[in-house]
Amino acid sequence: MTRRQRHWGELVAAAIVVIGVTIGLTWPQPSLAPIDQQLSTSRLRLGAAAVTVEIAATPAQQAQGLSGRTHLADTAGMLFPFIPQAVPKFWMQDMRFPLDLIWINHDRVLAITPNLSPATYPQTFSPPSAVTAVLEVNAGFAHQHGIKPGTGAVIEP
Repeated sequence: MTRRQRHWGELVAAAIVVIGVTIGLTWPQPSLAPIDQQLSTSRLRLGAAAVTVEIAATPAQQAQGLSGRTHLADTAGMLFPFIPQAVPKFWMQDMRFPLDLIWINHDRVLAITPNLSPATYPQTFSPPSAVTAVLEVNAGFAHQHGIKPGTGAVIEP
């Protein structure tokens, strides 16, 4: 097992722990500002670029995603892990700014769906095959940082 695979394994394990801990617990009602959600964070390296990611590990967090937020910092994103691998459908419901979707399979970028406008809702977007994670970042991020299929994707320790 490579170091990259171990890092993805650690991310998957952390997501399982988060999901397991939340089962049966009563969480407070969400605030009106979705940015206040309590999500765990990590650093994801995509080639030479580093992104601080919020991890949307639970079904509720994944359903909310970045919807309703007014902006995203230039070096920030939201990571959606999928256990097991999946071919998820994403849409731009209640989005207020455009995004790049970066489809990740284990430790590599599989594909990129760039520059998605909020006006595309209710259209859905999916990767060409199963992925272990999806990264949402500001539109143009992938192009600006030279991220393309095959670029390495590593969770930093």
